Amino acid sequence: MARIRSLKPEMWQSETFGTVSIEAQAMFIGLITQADDHGRLQGSAARMRALIWPYKTDLDTAWVDGLLDELQSAELVLRYEHDEKQYLALPGWADHQKVDRPSESRFPAPHGPDSRAFTNPRESSRALAPDQGSRIKDQGSGSKRASPSVEPGLDAVARELFSYWQKRCGHPNAKPTKDRLRKVVARLREGYTAEQIRCGIDGAARAAYVGDNGKVYDDLELICRNGSKLESFIDRGESASDDGFVERMNARAAA
Repeated sequence: MARIRSLKPEMWQSETFGTVSIEAQAMFIGLITQADDHGRLQGSAARMRALIWPYKTDLDTAWVDGLLDELQSAELVLRYEHDEKQYLALPGWADHQKVDRPSESRFPAPHGPDSRAFTNPRESSRALAPDQGSRIKDQGSGSKRASPSVEPGLDAVARELFSYWQKRCGHPNAKPTKDRLRKVVARLREGYTAEQIRCGIDGAARAAYVGDNGKVYDDLELICRNGSKLESFIDRGESASDDGFVERMNARAAA
């Protein structure tokens, strides 16, 4: 059984932790409470869903898998395999947890000779199954995820959305980098529409996270980093007013 763990107050000011989705933050805290004394867990998405959300039986395993991918992209967790079993490690464990007399880990080290990086089969199957990753099972037509059809000329659509983001979020000098355009195209290929991505951009313009140093986390790459991230920005746009956009622009001007 996992021991009592520490959560430092300053974690909420961490740029890395603060820019992942709220759902991913909740999962990360759950992983901290369940990890062994070396910050490791045996962890497929199905196992993590049962371990952290045992009473949320309507949660889709693919959605939990997407949260793990989001945390790994932010370098908050490391997914790896050993003897065909999946494991998780928390890279910053030793910096944030003080464990007296740690027990020997029952799980292999992530960088051991027989361990290897986890290859998520979901990434290669998204084109065939674009509806994976929705939060609730059998969500139906009410889901924010669109139909699997893909518009032609995705690069042109991505560039048009980049221009919209420049104007809406106030980044006239930003460049259409490969990373930004690649994330937009990836979301379009998953089935999100250009209008949905515009709604996500609107959400960033109205209610993006602002750090203590005045930095606004509204980059197009962040908005379209993955499906759950885009949907979180869409939700912000639906629940916030343009007053937040004015305040954000004032904060940027004062920085």
